[in-house]
Amino acid sequence: MKSNYRKGVLTAFAFVLVSFAFAQNNVGIGTNTPASSALLELQANDKGFLAPRLTTVQRIAIASPVNGLLVFDTDLNCFYYYAAASSSWVSLCSTNPSFQNYQTAAATVNTSSFTVIPGLSQSVTLTVPSKILVATNGGIQTTSVASNGFSIVDVAIFINGTTMPNGGHQRVNVINNTGITEATDNWSMSQFASTSAGVYILPAGTYTIDVRAEGNALGASALVGGDNTSVLQGSLTVLVTQ
Repeated sequence: MKSNYRKGVLTAFAFVLVSFAFAQNNVGIGTNTPASSALLELQANDKGFLAPRLTTVQRIAIASPVNGLLVFDTDLNCFYYYAAASSSWVSLCSTNPSFQNYQTAAATVNTSSFTVIPGLSQSVTLTVPSKILVATNGGIQTTSVASNGFSIVDVAIFINGTTMPNGGHQRVNVINNTGITEATDNWSMSQFASTSAGVYILPAGTYTIDVRAEGNALGASALVGGDNTSVLQGSLTVLVTQ
């Protein structure tokens, strides 16, 4: 009888514990008072949290990974999480790189042929699919000294030697006014890099981004930018945002 009684008490006690556990909205390990906003809180002063450890092949082979899935890649010694928006694994081991280049010399344009603006070129290597934000600006001056003189200059962002399919292309008309010759104007563009129309997430790989300018035979030749002694100096900023 005593044995059965003890079994009954233990069973009832276990039932109470299980019921209490299921009634909890969150769980604490190492703490009896987990934060109310945390589903699971871990506390320890001599242990850490160990995430699933996978090789790169195993990580990539995970079927239909859920958005936010976190693993540790043992080949790359890095944490990765899955981003559903880009359908890619994102590294947590490095910050997003950014680059800024300044023009090193003026470029003279007078023909319909794109020329790389000196100094405005940057190569970026993506280890995972990412977005690249490109921004460029600078000044243009017509060489015409006629009161009605002008220059027409096209400025464009190139990726791996090709203009982007949408945007990244600007025409600047620099026109003299009465009493003002060798007038100046500016170009300014900022947008996500794209190698295909409407696709702004670039596959992993190396990309060379540069800014080029071309003139138009209808007008006079023009000076595009200059070095760091000129107020026309151009710049190129490249930021990997994802």
